[in-house]
Amino acid sequence: MHIRLTQPQIQSSTAAVVVLSVLLYWSKDVVDFPITLIHFVLIGSLALHFGSQLWVTFIAGFVMFRALPRQMFGEVQSQLFPLFFLLSLTMSVITMATYLLTLKADTWTLSQLVQVCVLGIGCLAAFANCLVFAPGTISAMMERCDAETKMGVSSVVGKIDSRSYSKENAKYREIHKRFIRWHCYSSLANVVTLASNLVFMYYLASKLVLR
Repeated sequence: MHIRLTQPQIQSSTAAVVVLSVLLYWSKDVVDFPITLIHFVLIGSLALHFGSQLWVTFIAGFVMFRALPRQMFGEVQSQLFPLFFLLSLTMSVITMATYLLTLKADTWTLSQLVQVCVLGIGCLAAFANCLVFAPGTISAMMERCDAETKMGVSSVVGKIDSRSYSKENAKYREIHKRFIRWHCYSSLANVVTLASNLVFMYYLASKLVLR
């Protein structure tokens, strides 16, 4: 069973998450949300997001790259990336929305303002990744897979000598450079979101009181 989100599906899902989060925040003066429930959703979304980031970024990708043929690796990543980055955006927005629910708009401290900015930067990076960088990476990756199939190296497991093939095939060189560029953008945005979560986790840990 293949689950591949199209760009309209991602955009509509993103819009739904953002709109619902904004409505949730602005309704806090009307609806009295239980603070324990807010904290539960806040910590749960942050934990799910951070855990999935660690798994996909530092474990799953490396293991699959070393174990799967290049064509199969590309197919798996083309299925995984849209879901992962949509999850990343969703959890980023939910974390920020629930944190804002814990604050009083007229009494923000400097540290609280800093955390809102940190979470906002993480949301922007996740948004860019979900709607721009990840689709660009997937498109270039699938083009590269097609080119490698024609070159007869799609069944190779792990690395190939891309420089050597690039010298012999100008089209492959162009596709490979485009993939590397998009992948760097996507990786950088993912690192920004990961760093945002780390900073916010440290802030929460500094406020945690265990009884």
